[in-house]
Amino acid sequence: SSGINAEWPLRPGSNKESLDQAKEDFDNMRKTECQNFLLKKTHGLNVSQCQQFWKQFNRMFAKKTDNKVQALWSNDGKDLQTEPCKVEETLFDNFFAGKHLREKGTDFDDIFYRNVNQIYDNIVVSSAELHYESEQEESFAAELNSEITVADIAYFIKRYQTSGKSFDNYEFHPLMLKHLGTKTLECLATLFNKCLNKSCWVWDLADVIFLKKDGKKDYSNAGSYRPISITSYIGKIFEQIIASRLERYFNSVGLND
Repeated sequence: SSGINAEWPLRPGSNKESLDQAKEDFDNMRKTECQNFLLKKTHGLNVSQCQQFWKQFNRMFAKKTDNKVQALWSNDGKDLQTEPCKVEETLFDNFFAGKHLREKGTDFDDIFYRNVNQIYDNIVVSSAELHYESEQEESFAAELNSEITVADIAYFIKRYQTSGKSFDNYEFHPLMLKHLGTKTLECLATLFNKCLNKSCWVWDLADVIFLKKDGKKDYSNAGSYRPISITSYIGKIFEQIIASRLERYFNSVGLND
């Protein structure tokens, strides 16, 4: 209050050295406690349990990778795209427009379309000429378009892996599948059968994120990233039911690859 500026003298070497020593002691104590904690948690675990423990531990405490997409060079390599909309356009062209698969002077999309349809037509013709040699083969064929039941859905939900999964693009977590009630399963059965009968797919939206590939020196090229599509878990259950039926049918009539 008197306006006198006073400088408080530090005791020679005491404050800084004490602080550094306290930090070092605390860090050593922290390391010791962490080691004791890990030894206690992993004691008596078998190999599988240890793998699961370290997987969860690393997910919680491992250093997070910065996967933010950086500025990208345009496809012609002339301009460095910094605007988000331009970066998204460059990524879309590289991964989803199929430009990297097109050769000069050819229309890859048209060739691919014709080839796939030719393969499909061949399968349809060969399937129409099939004569089932056993009741099991005929049963698998009839199963292809048979009604999807609540039991079918419950079976594939039970088998679905939830460990390490995130929310889908509908804010739905696969753990929620495990707790669906009978009424909800009946609604899903109705929805799946409507899709099957009308040959339609209602989960046609996906959120796409791009992850940096490890070990790349330069992340200004689209090829330094890999896309991950996040789609509906409910749609994946429907996919698994249909894929299982198709696999059994193809195996039964010898059409498997």
